[in-house]
Amino acid sequence: MTVAIYARVGSIEQTTAEQIKRCEKFIVEQGGTVHKIYTDEGFSAHDTDRPSLKKMLQDASDNNFKTIVTLNYARLFRNPLLIHELQDQLDELNITLKVVES
Repeated sequence: MTVAIYARVGSIEQTTAEQIKRCEKFIVEQGGTVHKIYTDEGFSAHDTDRPSLKKMLQDASDNNFKTIVTLNYARLFRNPLLIHELQDQLDELNITLKVVES
C-alpha cells in the first residue's frame, strides 16, 4: 500500500508533527509505505484553497499513490458536505481514504 499523509493545523503556532507521527505508525501497522507527506499549516478547515491539499489531489489524479491517511476528518474539512465531495472525488480516482481516529 503506497500512502500519502495529509496533516493540517489552523495556526502557525501549532505543529503537524504529532499528526504525522500517528499517521506513520498507523501506516506501518497496516503494512504500508509512505509516498509523501502533505502539510498545510496556518489554514482553516473551512478554507478549500490550501496549497498542499491541492498538490495532494493533483498527485492522486496522477496515480502517485493509492491511499490517503489523515488523523481525523477535521484535518481535511469540518464541513460534512466538503468531506463527502472529497470522498466522491477520491472514489473516481480509486483512492482510499483512511482515518486514524474516527
